[in-house]
Amino acid sequence: MAKVIHTRRKRRLIPLAIVSWLCLGTIIFVFPPHTTGVLMLFIICIFSAVASLGALLLTNVRRGLLLATGVSIMLVLRIMALDTLSSTLLLIGVLVTAEVYWMQKST
Repeated sequence: MAKVIHTRRKRRLIPLAIVSWLCLGTIIFVFPPHTTGVLMLFIICIFSAVASLGALLLTNVRRGLLLATGVSIMLVLRIMALDTLSSTLLLIGVLVTAEVYWMQKST
């Protein structure tokens, strides 16, 4: 019974992953980089694409969302030229701590 539910969840995530990556590819190849509003749309599509792919590969939606959050925050920090080793390590530490907290809370 558990495997049936697991494969059903995967089946629901596959179309979302495909649409997210197609949306991301469309933004990259169609819109010029300095168009107003494209940057925010790009970050949202990155979040959606990484979250769906992370949820599929890690077989856990929460971990996929944490991965997408980390990638999106690092992208924003990179755009604002604030990406340093210390900020990267701090972000990884916060995300790992959140995962450990939610993992212990669910048991």
